[in-house]
Amino acid sequence: MAATAQNNAVQVIHATMELWSSMLSCPTAPGGLAGARMVLVMAPGEENIRTIGRFQYRDGFEDVWLADEHYNLRGRNKARLCIQYLIEQQAFAAASARHFAKEIDPYVRTKGDYLPAAEIKIDHYFTDLNGRLPRLRKDLVRAAGRNGKFYLNTD
Repeated sequence: MAATAQNNAVQVIHATMELWSSMLSCPTAPGGLAGARMVLVMAPGEENIRTIGRFQYRDGFEDVWLADEHYNLRGRNKARLCIQYLIEQQAFAAASARHFAKEIDPYVRTKGDYLPAAEIKIDHYFTDLNGRLPRLRKDLVRAAGRNGKFYLNTD
């Protein structure tokens, strides 16, 4: 059985993986889940993978998936902390976007114990040798105009 609770714009669902799969495939799922923004919280003893729209992540954000494409963020603490902050702040639309220099970067530097940088851009958080992380940044972490604010595009 699934227990649900409304948390602002995010619906939190506690379920086993089998129940979660059946709920996603059923158009008349409890609480009108089809197309809703949801966070999956696995039952105790299950692997903790959370889902928000087309974005999934494992606790700690070391493994994330966007539209079924896996990204390994081990060793990419700034990218992980950036995504974590935007999820904690429920920044899922331009209206709820967070300012990079005033909010996101200070959070990442405090949590990651990094020294302040003279000039930092969000793209610096999402760099790697094979070019996959810049694609994750472009597809997931979207700019809300030209005002320095960003949000997660999970739809």
